[in-house]
Parts: sequence; structure tokens; C-alpha cells
Amino acid sequence: MQHGILLKKHSIIISLLFLASTLFSREYKVIEQENSRVRLQVVADIPAPADDSVHAPFHVDEWPVYKDVHGYAMPYRPILVQLNSRSARLHIITVSEQRTPSPPPAVFEERAVGADSLTPLAPLAPTRAEPVDVAELTYLGLFKQNHLWRVDVYPYRYDEQSGELIIRGTIVFDVIGDDVADGTQPVPEYDMAFMKKLGIVAVSATQTATSGQSLQKRRANDDVQRWKLIVGEDGIYRITGQDLLEAGVRLLDIDFRNIRLTSNGRDVSLYPHGWRDGQFDPEDYIEFWGEQRRQTFQDKAPDMYQDPVTKNSVYWLSWEKRGLWMAEESGQITDSQPGQFIRPYSFLETVHHEEDNYYDHLSSIPIDSLRDHWFFDDGISAGKKVDYKIYLRHPDDQSPLRVTARVMMSGRTTIINLSHNISAFLNGSFLFSHKWKGQAIADLQSVDDSFITGADLHDGENILSIVNNVTPQNFDFVMLNWFEVTYPRLYRAYEDFLKFKIPPNYDNGKFLFRIDGFVDPQIDVYKLHQSKIVGGLGEEVTDFNDFTSLQISFQNDVLSP
Repeated sequence: MQHGILLKKHSIIISLLFLASTLFSREYKVIEQENSRVRLQVVADIPAPADDSVHAPFHVDEWPVYKDVHGYAMPYRPILVQLNSRSARLHIITVSEQRTPSPPPAVFEERAVGADSLTPLAPLAPTRAEPVDVAELTYLGLFKQNHLWRVDVYPYRYDEQSGELIIRGTIVFDVIGDDVADGTQPVPEYDMAFMKKLGIVAVSATQTATSGQSLQKRRANDDVQRWKLIVGEDGIYRITGQDLLEAGVRLLDIDFRNIRLTSNGRDVSLYPHGWRDGQFDPEDYIEFWGEQRRQTFQDKAPDMYQDPVTKNSVYWLSWEKRGLWMAEESGQITDSQPGQFIRPYSFLETVHHEEDNYYDHLSSIPIDSLRDHWFFDDGISAGKKVDYKIYLRHPDDQSPLRVTARVMMSGRTTIINLSHNISAFLNGSFLFSHKWKGQAIADLQSVDDSFITGADLHDGENILSIVNNVTPQNFDFVMLNWFEVTYPRLYRAYEDFLKFKIPPNYDNGKFLFRIDGFVDPQIDVYKLHQSKIVGGLGEEVTDFNDFTSLQISFQNDVLSP
């Protein structure tokens, strides 16, 4: 069991399920089609630049644009796909790439509704991050009891360093349904014809018109209001009645006593505030712990920590049936005598660090293998050392707990008679050495005789160093995929937030937690997925190092780690 403390609530995007008229149906080809899979090909040419003296505002007819990390407006290709499956994945088959010298693209400009130019499709975040791959798959919801998905294909990127436009001219990929036998029905012929007019690639088979009774039932299901919440990072999210009003929800339609939140078909715990009168007023709210998508395929591909399609998780808010609610639990300090409680000072936190700056096809790896092809950079050459930064907050320099690291590497070169040979160090302290061959992954962890403590870490920037031990006379490259550091961390918040757990080697007991490091006095304490802890003691404190901050103190019975 884990606890979570949060002050600042994250913003969230709320949208009603809809079919956008700006999703076009041209300029792609269906190569193969089965009941649970469709193979598509997208062909992209050099986009036409508009007249401009400084920039080259590339555009493709009827393609919307997204705002990349540099602020440029880049065309992308959305495709609607219908599947008889609530769970699906996207698998890239082939990608061809070419480069052409080009001035910087035009800067993305949002236009007000009613402006002369067409407003591009809104991104999933105020500034859309660079896509993690050449395509992303997003679940849109049900249409006539069948599932709709959108594939966003990104053939264009701009390389600022080289001043070149990168064009993925031909992209072939599969959209695969994972749970076809989920009870949904084939698409009626008249619905199939309507979807084709919208440009939807329909994968499931058709059926003849059903009876009036079954149609009525399906229409009743369609009338159930479900609102989609898109979460792109971990945190406690608050949805107020005012948020729902601004999104277009009629609050009078909401039966607060039946409020429910689900994700991937499972109930998600929520904390309701103001529900007792049954009405969701503008000042009422729900709160829940939301997480981005990660480790979706890591049981099959250890190097694939990030979800290969998208980091955004989808949550569904409805009020047709009561969901899973968190209770309130007292955090008052009732036992103050030594021996009646456990007073922890630090716990083990794992920080994952990954940057997708360089894409490598890994030519010796079979095309249907599940691998992560994105890395920190183009590799560490023979005889070189490269440093990678990781930020660790409030390490406990007095804890005897050991600091460990996990580093995920991949070979880049494939010289048959030459093995890769690396050593890794954290802030100059030895972690491990390892040899391997080819483009295989190397999942590496701290060796037993490497003993690093919190005293070897810094509050803030720390350095992982990778040394390629192969002699410089040889041609050898290895690449860093991601790495993690597990270290003893003080019970101290950073930017008014701390997610923590009990120390290792404890299974249960009554704990007295004292969490400092806060700036804002409004502090919320959650036992994740179980309860909201109220009644803690807030006060200003100063530690032995003259660090002054706000602190929350509370007691809690922990029944399992």
C-alpha cells in the first residue's frame, strides 16, 4: 500500500465523445484486412511550402497540423479505424526516410473560432510533445456498439541542427485488436455505409438489420453520457462542477450519488466532495489518482518502458451506476508514547529517466520484434565516456539503505568478432561492467560489491557515466535507452508534492509520518485507491540544517506494504 500527498492539482482535458468532420479518408491504402487486424500504408510527399520570406509553412491539402516541441506547425495524417475490440495496439512494419534542406517551418498559430483560416485539430495538450513514434493510436469510444480508434501518422519532422526536413515517405503499420471476443456485435450494413462516408476503415464484418427491440436497446446505450478525461502525467486530478459546466455538461443531469470513473474497463477509485444532496453543484468536485500509460508491453519487451503508442491514459466519467469511492480516514495523532508507533525518516524511491532523442531501425533485429527504437543519442563510441543527468530530490545522507541503479542499453554496431564492453558509474562510484554482442539489449543492474549510499548523492543534479571500454582503434557503438536510480529519500515534498511508501523491511504497523517541505498550507493526504486522510497536524518547522518549511503530521495503520 502506498500513500500520496499532493497540494497542486493538475489540469485535465475533458471532451465529449464525437466524430470530427476534419478526419479525412484519402491518401492512405488498406493493404490487408482481417476481422481483428488492418494493415495500412501512408505515403507522404514533400509538402508544399507557402510564400513566406522567413519561414516555409509546409502544408498538405486537408491535413491538420500539430505544434511540435519547437513550436513549428507540422502536418500529420489522422485515420479513423473501427474495430470489434476495446483493446488495441499499433505495430510499425516499415518506415522509409529521406531528408531535404529546408528553412524552418512556420510557427504554429492558434486562431479563434470564426477566423478566416481553418483552425487545426486541437492537440491533446497545450503544447503537443514530439510524437514518441511515427504514429499514435487513440481510443475514441463506441459507435453503434463498435469501437472507434484514431491513428495519427506523423511523416514530417524538422531537424534544427542540420536545417533539414525529415520525410518518412512510406509508412506501413498494423492496427491490431486484442480482445475481439468481447461481446460486441458486427456492424449492420446501413451503419457500415455511413462509416465509409466518414472515411472510417471498418474491420469487423457486417450484419443485416436487427429487430426494432435490439435497435432501441442500442440507442438507449448510446444515450448514456460518458465523458472522456485524458491524463498525460501522474498526479491527483480534481474535476469540479464548474469544469463540467464549461465542457458542456448539464449539471442537473448528473446523479452525484451514482458518479463513476473507469479506465480500461475497470473502476478507478475517486473521492467525492459535496455529494450528499445528490446534486453536482459548480463548487463540488471529485478527485482521483491518474497515471500516464507506461510499461504496457514490458513483460514481453524489457526495454520498452514507455507505451509505444501514447503516454496519454483515457478515463471515463459517468453517472449511470455508482463506482468505487474512497472513504475518509482520520489521521489524528492518538498514540504519542514511544513504542506505540513507528517513526520513519526515509523510504526507497525509484526515479526513471528516459529521453527519446534518437531513432535507430536496429537493422539486425527482425521487423516483427517488439523493441524500443528510441534512445538518448546516437551512441557512445569506442574509448569514449558520456555523462547523463538525473535529478534526485532530497536523498537521505544518513540512511544505511543502499543506492542501486538499473540501466537499459542496446548495441548499435554488429561486428561479429567484437564484443561491446562498458562500465557504468553514478557520481563517480562504480556500478557495474558488462560485455555483450550485436544489437541485443543489455538489462544491467548494480553489482553486489557496488555499495553506494545516500551520502554519495546530491539534492538535484546527479550524473550517470557510461564508459565504452573498447579500444578507440575499433569501430564500436552502444546506446543508452533509459535508466533508473533507487535511493533513500527523506519524507520531504518537492514542489508541494510527495508520493511515498513505508520503508523497506516493514510489513505493517502504526506509523507516525511527518512530511515537511511544503510551501502552501493547504495539504491533502491520500492513501492511494483507498481513502483520504483528514485531521493531520499542520505547522511550520525548522530542521537541524536550518531548513524551514510547512509540515503535515499524521498517524495511520498500515496493513500491508
